[in-house]
Amino acid sequence: MQIAPFYHWFGAFYGTYFPDIRAKQQLVAERLPKVYMTNVMDTGMKYDIHPKKKQIAGQRFAILAFDKVYSWRKHCAAPLVIDHRRNTENLEISFSETNLLSLHDAIEESLTVTVAGKNVRFNVETCENRLIITINERLTNAPVTVKYQWTPYSEAKLFNENGIPVSPFEVNL
Repeated sequence: MQIAPFYHWFGAFYGTYFPDIRAKQQLVAERLPKVYMTNVMDTGMKYDIHPKKKQIAGQRFAILAFDKVYSWRKHCAAPLVIDHRRNTENLEISFSETNLLSLHDAIEESLTVTVAGKNVRFNVETCENRLIITINERLTNAPVTVKYQWTPYSEAKLFNENGIPVSPFEVNL
């Protein structure tokens, strides 16, 4: 849970590098055995990568241990993107660690969709372990990028059935 004192190396950056730091942390968790991560971005720490609401972080790490170490519960880790597809009408992103995704509040503040580098309007719904994004224009062969919580600060809006927020992600389709 503790990370290095980045102010020492980078100076005051007000979260500019937080998405990159989170991506590198996730990469370590994916590559090393028995290393796990949870998402605490719904606890509201705008300019501090260290959560001040330690009870929520502690609870999430405890149930993560119940799942990954003791096998007592399932779907206690932060859901990760496992697949993505696109067709002419929508984008579909599937996640691990869930059977039932749910949206809490409006997701537009935490999710961006770009087509050929331009932000586009979209609608979102969930179905089982999938996020379905319908873009308000016809999809062509132009590159599409979907980013969730890929900013220095954003509040989690997408959760699994155990109340664990989806990990921040960037998907290119």
